[in-house]
Amino acid sequence: MPTGLKVQVRTNTLGRAAVEKDESANTLKNLILAFSEGGDKNPFQDLGLDLRLIFSLKNPEFRGRANIAVRKIINKYSDLVALDESIPIEFDDSVEGEVNMSFRYIDLLTGKRSEFVQTFRRA
Repeated sequence: MPTGLKVQVRTNTLGRAAVEKDESANTLKNLILAFSEGGDKNPFQDLGLDLRLIFSLKNPEFRGRANIAVRKIINKYSDLVALDESIPIEFDDSVEGEVNMSFRYIDLLTGKRSEFVQTFRRA
């Protein structure tokens, strides 16, 4: 049973670090951090999705590159989650300056299917 620090980091009633024991919450926390805005120039710290990709023109090439980027991040957590292949990865840019990414995943620790939604905003 994996555990991790609760986000936002805080202490429990004994003054120790508060630990998250709920497996589903821990998996979701990992996905939120993994799909945060990335794109820094550090070659040793390949984190998140590059905003240049997220805010690029939505054409067939974009869909292919975005799917590859999402699958690459999901594969890093292959012991925790699997992509639900029955529902495609969606990108909704109907709101100016925002892109909502969503996909369904299977939490391999609990067997539960969940939807993940992340909103990216232009800075």
